[in-house]
Amino acid sequence: MAPVEREINTNEKFLAHIAHDLKTPIKAQARAIELLFSGALGNLNENVQNMLINMNASNKYMQCLIDNILTDYRLNNFNFVLNKTDNDIRKTIEESVKNVEILFVSKKQRIVLNYFANSFIKNYDDIQIQRVIVNLLSNVYEYSKENSTVILNVKEEGVYLTVEIVSKISYLPKETASLNLVGAGDKIGFVNCSKIISMHNGIINGSTNSNGEYKVEVKLP
Repeated sequence: MAPVEREINTNEKFLAHIAHDLKTPIKAQARAIELLFSGALGNLNENVQNMLINMNASNKYMQCLIDNILTDYRLNNFNFVLNKTDNDIRKTIEESVKNVEILFVSKKQRIVLNYFANSFIKNYDDIQIQRVIVNLLSNVYEYSKENSTVILNVKEEGVYLTVEIVSKISYLPKETASLNLVGAGDKIGFVNCSKIISMHNGIINGSTNSNGEYKVEVKLP
């Protein structure tokens, strides 16, 4: 094994161990919150329940950030191979929504799914496309208004199957608002999304309009 390859493998193992160690306390906190919600330690008033919802949302977001760090390293060190198979985009989206649903509950937001395509089967890496959707939804959650509705549409556009996320935003960072790109609270997450979609020969873009509506699209060939 060449020295550079050996160094890359060593660094990846190191980061993997760090990611694993960071996830352990997050999982422990999530389990503790589940026990509290179950009433195992007594009844909870509404204020305590709301606080636990916010804590659980923070845990989910932290786990997403940890995954982004490890994915970023693999992408940048050319040690990343897609595992593409035929998948149903509806199942991919619904699994992704489950992973971030608690975030939207914490801001009293709701996600509406609409499917308009004739066929929903595409050849892609299910895990990585889930990661993209989770990251994009996490960003939308961060910038969207409380009590708002986030609409997720799936539609056919020529050779592409397009996943479109639309929401009303409360603000967008100045450095990203003028770009025809996704405004990302987590820069690593956005860069990863772009690279993953590019590896699928797809397209990712976003835009805002004067009404404060934010739209991001992921197109898979």
